[in-house]
Amino acid sequence: MKLQNRIFKMDNLDAVSFFNGLVFFSPVALLVRTETGISVNDFFVLQALLSICIFVGEIPTGRLSDKLGHRHTLILSQLMLLFARVLLLAAFINKSMVLFVIEVFAEGLAACFSSGTQSAYIYSVEPKDTFVSKTAHVANCGTAGFVISTITYVFIYKFYGIPGLLVATILADLAAVITSFGLRREVNTDKRQNCVMAGKCRTFKSVCNIKTVWIIVFLASINIAYVLINFFFVEKPMEIDISEVYMTPVILGYSIIQLSSEFILNKMKTIEKNIVFVCSFFLAGLMLCFLGLLSDRIVIVAIMLVLPLVIDISTYLLDEVQNKVVDEQGNDKRRAEIISIFNMGVNLVEIVFLFGSAYIANLGTMVCFIVIGITMILLGNLSIVFKPFIN
Repeated sequence: MKLQNRIFKMDNLDAVSFFNGLVFFSPVALLVRTETGISVNDFFVLQALLSICIFVGEIPTGRLSDKLGHRHTLILSQLMLLFARVLLLAAFINKSMVLFVIEVFAEGLAACFSSGTQSAYIYSVEPKDTFVSKTAHVANCGTAGFVISTITYVFIYKFYGIPGLLVATILADLAAVITSFGLRREVNTDKRQNCVMAGKCRTFKSVCNIKTVWIIVFLASINIAYVLINFFFVEKPMEIDISEVYMTPVILGYSIIQLSSEFILNKMKTIEKNIVFVCSFFLAGLMLCFLGLLSDRIVIVAIMLVLPLVIDISTYLLDEVQNKVVDEQGNDKRRAEIISIFNMGVNLVEIVFLFGSAYIANLGTMVCFIVIGITMILLGNLSIVFKPFIN
């Protein structure tokens, strides 16, 4: 009963995540760009620009977050995301590549403000033993919003088209902005600025070790896998003669299955986390390879339903690892900045991959699934040799 109450309870952070999950244009996210004349190659370049923007802004916004407080920075992130959505609508209506580029930078800044900050915020307001499950709970609220938006997008799209989907998303983001002002205040924020100013010169030195490098590599492969899932899942069913109409049930299916992540993580003990982390990473890589290589409809649909949950579990466990590394290094007062440095390394790897994908797109996006799948399989094996990071 106690676990059930925790799963269904929502605070303001959960509500913000829910409203952010209401991305009504998500099922046709690629069409938002391509219907204005943007090619798939251009799309990859825009995504690479987004990664560059986040890469450049990670550390400055991380330091700002530690100075202003994580709560205030999350509010700034919501305001900037709302601005980016408005720009996206303007770019679509005007079919303007320039506005799409500006939107990418606005979205990148919003991502910078939340990158590392949300994790640091949860770690500062939640008991340490519930951090992973709370992180999953917040993400599940976003998934719930995503499920609702996916169901309702069909009706909005039918009557109002893509502009209607974008307007609906803007209204949801406005609700997220209003809700974010009710976020809980952090503990000991009055001492934050003095602590942030001390030891800045040690920031890079403290993260330049083999453990953090491996974390960056693992996170990069996960983030790239998410890019492929979010934008190119739809191509595989079409490749094996499954109508894109059936993608809506598939998206709903894997989104609902993702909601089980909090329950699974709540049932884990520390020792089990080691095993689950290795298995989930290896299994995710295997599934990505199968997506690129196989053509059996039942197998492909089954993989598409389970893969996002498997990757989610790896993500939440790595999120805990990052915060534990910050504690081990005594950098708890510069938590957002340190985690932003982790993410900066991740973005660097993403930039290389996305620009490379723009060149190999003509070979088919399934090649990208195979490449990332092999990478994750190798990393899963290496995590056994070098020991998992979960302690």
